[in-house]
Amino acid sequence: MSWADRLGELTDARTIERGRAYADGGRVAGLVEDGDRLTALVRGTEDYRVELVAGSMSWFCDCPVGASGAFCKHCVAVAIAAAGGGTEPGPADLSEFEPRPGRADDLTVLADEVARAFTPRRRFYDYDQANAYADAAEATVGLVEEWSRRAPSAELLPIVQDAIDRAARTILRSDDSSGGQGMQIGRLLDAHLRTAAATSLDRKAAATTARWLFRFMFTGTQDFFTVDIDRYAAGLGPDGVNVYRRMLERVDDGTHASAGRYARGRLAILSRDSEQIRAHFGGELTHPIHVEDLVDALETAGHGELALEHARDAVAAHPRSPFIGSLVERLVADARRRGADDEVAVLRRDDFHHRPSTTSYAALEHAATAAGSWDVERVRADPVLAAADPPGWVSTLLGQGDAAAAWAAAESVPERIGLDLWRRLFRARVRIDPASTLPHYRRLVEASVVTADRRSYQVATRLLRSMREAAAKADRSAEFDTYLADLRDRYRRRRALEEELRRGGL
Repeated sequence: MSWADRLGELTDARTIERGRAYADGGRVAGLVEDGDRLTALVRGTEDYRVELVAGSMSWFCDCPVGASGAFCKHCVAVAIAAAGGGTEPGPADLSEFEPRPGRADDLTVLADEVARAFTPRRRFYDYDQANAYADAAEATVGLVEEWSRRAPSAELLPIVQDAIDRAARTILRSDDSSGGQGMQIGRLLDAHLRTAAATSLDRKAAATTARWLFRFMFTGTQDFFTVDIDRYAAGLGPDGVNVYRRMLERVDDGTHASAGRYARGRLAILSRDSEQIRAHFGGELTHPIHVEDLVDALETAGHGELALEHARDAVAAHPRSPFIGSLVERLVADARRRGADDEVAVLRRDDFHHRPSTTSYAALEHAATAAGSWDVERVRADPVLAAADPPGWVSTLLGQGDAAAAWAAAESVPERIGLDLWRRLFRARVRIDPASTLPHYRRLVEASVVTADRRSYQVATRLLRSMREAAAKADRSAEFDTYLADLRDRYRRRRALEEELRRGGL
């Protein structure tokens, strides 16, 4: 069974929906499948590294949600991408609004549907209400996307713009913690760009569209969605771009400093002038984040080699920075395109030793194996990961099938190993030496019952049930019974604990 087949067991439906949108949007980059291990970079507001290991059913993502141990939307995106991508969720029923070019009444129906679906009707949408709004609008978002692909036209643009404007007004009064509304607005913006790029706009329509692009960025209250004027250039033509440029020249930098700088940067990219781009994005480049912006701009403008040169310089200057990951990925992708396996291995080796983690270790293992140097690299890499990230090292050993070494590593730093990882260790160890698991089960049970709440008691009960099975396999059931009786006696005043023990068959 693949990761994609297990998604329903690993996370909730909303996270799956968010992850599918990431996968369908092409945000999964550098996907590497090495046996039962998947690694990839998921691009978004921030770039996050994901690792999925099927053999041990373990996963890792360095996003805030993934760091807590949850199977996050980035993990979902990698699972779906590895399975072949999945398909974008379509509208519930497109038949009523089937795009038929040349039928003005169809566009009228679409405009009415947009107004119905996106008009905000509350002063504030709490979390559940915001999700319900996004769920209700999903079919219409898919419908607009379908029109932009199958029947793009100048007449469609104002309808898409209306959808974006109404959705933006709603998100400003919503708790969109789940990201549902934000993702839909992003998809609508993509549909708008797709429509403009596929349409031959006359001067009037181009000017009207340019003015809307400017208003969306600068005259509303939203400041988190952006439009890239350089990507609209083909559809707007020089006259439309000049309308946008003239409006931008009148922007007050004190009021719209960030948006103004962003928009001028896109015009610099449109110029294709490397010096102009470096003048805008460059500066002293004392931080890798700034270099990333410059590298992105140069690459978008067609100056790939110059972008790589700046990426190399930044990685060399800031090898331990947590912000160089995407720059390393660019260099690796370039080396792979050239078939330079040895160079890829060197890049991965240097990155791992400067920023050791399970993800960079897995990337090094894959690259060095392809280059035929893993046996040599592993001698140096193993102790580095063991020292830098003991839980990660234990997880890696389990993933490699070395349960004995993983157990020994965990026993050397038991307090640093989390409960979920101990459970994985117990499952592997009980087949080898069940008696050795009992002291650790006992320690974890004692740590759980210290906290007087029902959830902690439920954790303790599950541990005790597994401990009972291990004790039976080790022929030490009497010892377990004695311990359980002692535990009950010590906490006899905690009725909730006794209830959970009885409910758990203990």
